Amino acid sequence: VSDGAGSKKFSRIGAMESCTAAVSFLKDKLENTEDQKLSLISAPLNSSEFMEGCGYFADIIQEAVIRAYSAVEEAFESRKSKYDYLKVIDRDMEFRDFSGTLLLCIVVPAEIDGNTENFVVTCQIGDGIICSVDRNAQFSSAMKLLGEPDSGQYSGETDFLTSKSMQYKENLMAKTRIMRGK
Repeated sequence: VSDGAGSKKFSRIGAMESCTAAVSFLKDKLENTEDQKLSLISAPLNSSEFMEGCGYFADIIQEAVIRAYSAVEEAFESRKSKYDYLKVIDRDMEFRDFSGTLLLCIVVPAEIDGNTENFVVTCQIGDGIICSVDRNAQFSSAMKLLGEPDSGQYSGETDFLTSKSMQYKENLMAKTRIMRGK
């Protein structure tokens, strides 16, 4: 999911391009994931196998963010000198004119001791919310947040996918959440 920044003229283009690139990458990568990699997420939570599975899927979702960033960058580059776009803003176009949030989530069913649980990996850029809901849990524990909204220096400000830091995995690690449960 991507929500274009309301104050940026071409944010809808950035939102569309980021989603298209991220979903395309995730679809291709997940369809070609080997059964051996999928079995890692069913291992005991404290095992090295489970941790390896977490790393594998975290890497995939972070790479999807990087692909989304590149797609928005390509959209900007292909439009930055076109008159039809420049006349809309009456100034030189900037990469940040394509700003938007990006919330990604991978959900993989996992067989655990004869029961199905979900293995979930998320990466959140910007505001919004990603959470899991266990409809059978007590109200007080039914919802688990799986992301943390980014905020800028000032109240009401959000960090966007077009921030340079979003193209580096080391920065995306802190924005990635993993859980397994019902």
